[in-house]
Amino acid sequence: MSKPRVSDLGMLVDLLAGVDTGRRVFGAVMHDYQRGPALKDAEVRTVEEDLGITLPDAFRVFVTTVGADGAGPYYGLLGITPTDEVHEDKPAPRPDRPFPWTKQSPYTEPCAPGGHRLDGTLVLADQGCGERSLLVVTGPAAGTVWTDHSSHEGPLVPEAADFLTWYRRWLDHAFMEWALKAMPMVVWSAALASPAGGAEIPAAVRALVRPLLAASKDAEAQLSLGYLELLDGADAAADAAFMAAADAVNLGLGLGHRVDTIEAQARLHLARACARFLRGDLDAALAEVDAGLALPKIWASTTHELRIARERLLRDVGRHEDALVELDEITAGSHFDPAPHHRLARIHLAAGDIAAAIRVLERGARYDNVLKRVSTLPERVEALFTPVIASLGAGEAADQLAAHAAQLRGGGVTKDANGRLWHNPHTSVGISGFGWHPDTGELKVYYREADTFEPVLLNDVSAEQWQQLISGEESVGQLVTQMTLDPAHAPPV
Repeated sequence: MSKPRVSDLGMLVDLLAGVDTGRRVFGAVMHDYQRGPALKDAEVRTVEEDLGITLPDAFRVFVTTVGADGAGPYYGLLGITPTDEVHEDKPAPRPDRPFPWTKQSPYTEPCAPGGHRLDGTLVLADQGCGERSLLVVTGPAAGTVWTDHSSHEGPLVPEAADFLTWYRRWLDHAFMEWALKAMPMVVWSAALASPAGGAEIPAAVRALVRPLLAASKDAEAQLSLGYLELLDGADAAADAAFMAAADAVNLGLGLGHRVDTIEAQARLHLARACARFLRGDLDAALAEVDAGLALPKIWASTTHELRIARERLLRDVGRHEDALVELDEITAGSHFDPAPHHRLARIHLAAGDIAAAIRVLERGARYDNVLKRVSTLPERVEALFTPVIASLGAGEAADQLAAHAAQLRGGGVTKDANGRLWHNPHTSVGISGFGWHPDTGELKVYYREADTFEPVLLNDVSAEQWQQLISGEESVGQLVTQMTLDPAHAPPV
């Protein structure tokens, strides 16, 4: 790694933020690659006077040019923050007293009388699980960065020679982590959209990650390197990287954090399929995907990626019915994204199968996390049905979808074989349904069983009790007025 320059660091953070759109890099969801405003020299002098310290030159330049806090290692930079004592029964350290260590120090190693083992430090970042990165600001080790394991009565361990080295090392690791996690899907997505076109990965990012990947002998790194070579049209180099990945798997090097060699083999089949696809050999690509799916106990995410590739390949080789079955499997497993449900519903509508489209959209609306957040059934119905209805325009299909969506939102009732009238689920309290018998007027409340999600009769309650259960929602009386029922069949209100 070359000597880092402060002028490069902000640019590299912005470059990383631009490609890591899914915030896959550890800690990115917390700091979101945002940087706090840079401090003025006068502000820094005031802080130094208040704390009785002088900031190391590298850190001072960073906070006055790049930013005082935000994007950075682990969960992000904390700014100029004095170190505190993690154990409440002990006095706090002081940043103006010399840091007493020059090499790794166990928790039990004694300090000079009146001193603290964390004297002379600021907290740079929270590593998680109670660990911290500290910047030494006072004493012979000033300017160095250390890992503090004090919360678990662990040692102080040197982490980097200076702040800029520490920060640039994080950037290299972050770019590497992004490449390992995102490169396969980035290339596949670009290939599936247009086999002739490359993904939109800036040349500067490609130039940065290529040597990082090439230097690693890990199977996952070699796979990602192969994908990167495919982007640049370097078929021979891609094949060499894929072969190196296969050798790494055979040697038991696995996939870094994925040490399971079966999983590694599945990823390798996916990579080879991408190469075959880009070269126009669709049958060979499909054979690679099928070989990956045939492996036992591979990760759900890998299975999902293989199925996406398989569905596209089946369509391209003219096996449209098989492709539709595959897409239904993909959609059934899409618990966190409404887009696959929309796509499959539109395919069914194009074929004139309105009932199948309704089935797909309702299935998606029943997935509690399909909007990637806590949501109510009406919200999910809105998100699943409305975009498809809007794309249809006026007509029978739009009318049928709108009517079914209205019923799902809570305005409809169905009758079972025993004559009970059922309202749709109220998922926020785990209730799978309620209804009343039109002859007896009994109101029934059914709850979901956690394991089976089947309706289970729990008790008979009065309308007043039901209103308490759905506090904050429409009352039974309001619900009844929306239903096209004989009022004599409604429960008492």
